[in-house]
Amino acid sequence: MHLSHYASSHLRTPWKALVQVRRSSSTPQAALVLDRVLADADVLVLEPCDTGFDLYFADQARARTLVTKLHANFPCRTTTSRTVGSAAVQHTHLVEVCPLQRYDLVVASKALALKLNLPRVVVVARVSHQLHLIDPSTGDEGIVTASMYFRDPPIRIRMEREPYIVLDAEPVDIDYTGQQWGPYDGAVVELEVASANDLGVNDTRHHVVSHLGKSVDVGDKVYGYDLRTMVFGLKYRGLDKAVVPDIILVGTTFC
Repeated sequence: MHLSHYASSHLRTPWKALVQVRRSSSTPQAALVLDRVLADADVLVLEPCDTGFDLYFADQARARTLVTKLHANFPCRTTTSRTVGSAAVQHTHLVEVCPLQRYDLVVASKALALKLNLPRVVVVARVSHQLHLIDPSTGDEGIVTASMYFRDPPIRIRMEREPYIVLDAEPVDIDYTGQQWGPYDGAVVELEVASANDLGVNDTRHHVVSHLGKSVDVGDKVYGYDLRTMVFGLKYRGLDKAVVPDIILVGTTFC
């Protein structure tokens, strides 16, 4: 994954440090966060590639500053190497960035789910230097550190989020046992929802237990995943369809 050393030949100023940022996938929301981090970098040249960026620096200190910022905003894994050339020592930092983002629906391994005391199908509630996962049916939460992620990464379920309209909401009496890492929206609720795409076409209603709590009111639009068509995909991942909700709601905004 490292560039060959000919790369320095097209730089007007000799470089002493290279940061290779690699991310297997991205979305506009995730790209904006990454762009903000990279925008502050005092870089000689930035070159895009298929899976990220290569950033050349005049000195090692500036490169390390960028690596530190990346680790503060995303779960990352960095591999550092150096080459002794005729002119100077050149350092290369290969930074692998976790591709998951807020509102992603993921499948955790059995071992990770047991460690977090969560079901295997969970929602990414927040991304910082670590992943914050939440059980959408109970509000229980768990944290996946960067080292945990790269040892045993949760796998994203590749589905598009769909819009739903909230028709009714009733509180659910659940004994909340999770550790609270941040602001929680309130009580778990049972929502009656209808697909926003089907309004006026059919009157099918769905009852969904959701962690969204006090953040939703009747008439609001919410976004979620319809897993009813994923029978084969769930079996492929070793999941029992009987214990996976038909619909999982994740938030009141698309991003």
